[in-house]
Amino acid sequence: MDERYTAGERGRMLLPLAWLIQVDDRPEYREWLKMIASDMEKCQDVTGAIREELGPLDHGDMAPPVSNETYGTGEAPLIQTNGDCVSDLLYTCNFTFLGLNEAYAATGDDQYKRMADKLADFLIRIQVKVKNILNLMVGGSELLISISGNTGVQMLIPDGAPGQSKPVDSGLDTDSSGNACNE
Repeated sequence: MDERYTAGERGRMLLPLAWLIQVDDRPEYREWLKMIASDMEKCQDVTGAIREELGPLDHGDMAPPVSNETYGTGEAPLIQTNGDCVSDLLYTCNFTFLGLNEAYAATGDDQYKRMADKLADFLIRIQVKVKNILNLMVGGSELLISISGNTGVQMLIPDGAPGQSKPVDSGLDTDSSGNACNE
């Protein structure tokens, strides 16, 4: 595995390489794509998740915190050491998933499809199922969406004080069973 790059960096390399093959298919480009995907496959665990890893600490500016006092004082990786069981859903899995699908479309190589399918299964399994409240971040502000059969869909924006919120017209309504629907 090329340890100069983190899993996230390799995951983001897949898409441009797949597109490069689509516009200028050369054996060298296919080798590069295969090398990156094969490195990524070593980070894909049995659940389908892509395990996060640290790159060389002298190549970047985001080292793990060295003490409790430095924790939270700046940008830091999600893991403390390589081997920690963490998958980055924001910067690694999503880009890897897109890149693997494009790689399969560009080459027809079953390795890319197998990896993408395994990652898709993982992403589906980790989805949260909420019946009444969806908690979203919008522009740095928390937005709560309450769905009920009696009141329809209500968006609640916090009103400053903890636990205080005010209803906002969502533009959505619910059907007779309380399911959200657009009119």
